[in-house]
Amino acid sequence: MTRILFVRDKTDVVVQSLTKNLDLKTFDISVLDFKHGELISVNKGDTIRLLPFMFSKIRMISYLLRFFAAFIYIIRFSKYHYDVIHVLNIKRENFWLFPFFKRKATKFLLSVYGKSTFLYRTKRLLFTRVLKYPDYVVFTNPSMLREFSLHYKNVETSKMIISYIPVVNVATKRRALNEATLNDFCIKYNIRNDLIRISCSSTISSYDQHEKVIDALAQIKNKHKVQLMFLLTYGGTVKMKQSIIEKIQNTLADCNVAIVDSFLSNEELAAYRSLTDIYVNMRTSDQMAGAVVESLFEGALLLSASWLNYLTLDDIGIHYNKVPDFDRLTSCLDESIEYLPIFKSKYAFSNREKILNEFSLERSIQRWNDIYFGNQLDNN
Repeated sequence: MTRILFVRDKTDVVVQSLTKNLDLKTFDISVLDFKHGELISVNKGDTIRLLPFMFSKIRMISYLLRFFAAFIYIIRFSKYHYDVIHVLNIKRENFWLFPFFKRKATKFLLSVYGKSTFLYRTKRLLFTRVLKYPDYVVFTNPSMLREFSLHYKNVETSKMIISYIPVVNVATKRRALNEATLNDFCIKYNIRNDLIRISCSSTISSYDQHEKVIDALAQIKNKHKVQLMFLLTYGGTVKMKQSIIEKIQNTLADCNVAIVDSFLSNEELAAYRSLTDIYVNMRTSDQMAGAVVESLFEGALLLSASWLNYLTLDDIGIHYNKVPDFDRLTSCLDESIEYLPIFKSKYAFSNREKILNEFSLERSIQRWNDIYFGNQLDNN
């Protein structure tokens, strides 16, 4: 069996997707989670605690606990060797372990997600010296690879590859969604079937830029035609969520609004996506979130900030609208509301087929199998 160690928070969606969908008859999978101070054997279902206590509300203490967990791992498990060690995102608490990981793995991989990896000078100074150790540096889209290579010129181009994030199998989720669940969801959150439903957020986190989006929504012309849906379930804090809700109530008082702010099951989240006609995505940065992929699969018209540079969507011919700045968001919304029937009849189905072909879980998992087993790698 191929022994794989994932180094990442166990709750990370990518780790969960890989551990649930890679063949456990082929792979012996472990997860090294510094955030929770655990070494988890996925195959055996066992968890070894590296530290008895990991929780702290103080950020600096939380970081220190992660460092202590790393030191304990080195001491207790220095004899362990893996076929693959895969670090999912380089961080200040794990970058210094790269020489150790290189010695303990036949193949050492690093996935890079956020732009903070190369936008912040302090991180560049810390990380640049250890990026020679990974055998491959993996990105989720071409634009992220391109920006990374501009800042880290010491990383060879041949070592940089692209592999899309394995998202939840949208087709399977859609098949599992029944009419009763859909109706119950509409009743619970007062979703209107007679209005054009616009999804205006996907998280509580500040990078969704809620205030600017809400200000633009307040200026749209045909408010009587639409229902504005806000998904405020994930990320951020309770205080942040309450602040967003207050902004919605004060600014969009003359609009039909549906706020979804409680935990959603997979079926309920599938219902939310299927009910979305237009999805507004004006994040500060994004690596192609699952919300984008799932909304496109469900036939939603995507309004996306042009600075997100979704080259992958352009390459596979996805039809969507790019918004150059917040000054243009209101007019883009007005145009999209009127354009929606044409989009639904001409492009929604073809978008779904292209998303399924490119982002299906099966294709993504096969790509990771190729990477882990050492098959020929390229970015095609």
